[in-house]
Amino acid sequence: MFGVNIGLDSIQLAQVSKIRDKFYLEKYEIIDAAKALKNGFNIKIKEAVITIPDEKNNFFTYSIENPKKYSIDAIKKIITEKSKDFLKTPIEKLNTEFQVLRQYPKNGISYLDIFAEIINIDTLNNYRSILEKLKIKPIAIDSSTYRLLNLCDAQNFALVNITKNEVIIFCCLDGKPKYTRRVTKEELKFPDNMLKLIDIKYLFRFIKDTLDYHIGNNNAKIEKLFMAGEFGNSNEFIQVLSQFLEIPVEVVSKTKRINLKSTIDEETLLKIAPCIGAVLGEL
Repeated sequence: MFGVNIGLDSIQLAQVSKIRDKFYLEKYEIIDAAKALKNGFNIKIKEAVITIPDEKNNFFTYSIENPKKYSIDAIKKIITEKSKDFLKTPIEKLNTEFQVLRQYPKNGISYLDIFAEIINIDTLNNYRSILEKLKIKPIAIDSSTYRLLNLCDAQNFALVNITKNEVIIFCCLDGKPKYTRRVTKEELKFPDNMLKLIDIKYLFRFIKDTLDYHIGNNNAKIEKLFMAGEFGNSNEFIQVLSQFLEIPVEVVSKTKRINLKSTIDEETLLKIAPCIGAVLGEL
């Protein structure tokens, strides 16, 4: 199966197979977006799980009380209403989808934990147009960070993805996302050229405050923090962050969940990690 990540500047793809209980990276390709739209890929591909930049996507975690009272469309409407204050788009221009994380009783009341994704309909149609030009049939379209969670081999963990414009944190308990937080690099006072780790002290504090508040409030202990995006290949960054948080920090692309059949360097593996995570969510 193929995973395709439509990035802001390039498009990446990865072919992943499953043999018994193990996953293998078979082939991969990274190509300039304009070149891909003009010439296509060197690897033949018809169907794929698609991931798109988080800058184009909004995601939320919610609990719905007494979910049996509502139809799927009614739940989508509830999600949109709950999220409208965070969005700058008219409700009628939003496409809302959700996935059930777990259903459980509490004090005699049934609850449904859901992960919701909301995207502008025009933006979604634009990505569908790109896929038509690439002659790819989408099995699913999802956020790149959410699909990266499939690479995390822990139960209570956090994933930090540093994208081109944002820092996104997923806090997960029992392997499921319970809380998401995101902030722009501008708000974190990211320097244009990072020379010393002290230059991103606001990033370290943002991560620690997020974990202390959410994980601490759930009386849970985080096992590991996974890094994706920028700084993923900086051993110094990983070491200092691990000491600052006092928990293990690991690059998401070094996960034990994928075996390599192709020769690939760590930097490239990190770039195609969303493609791999996309496939693992389907196999």
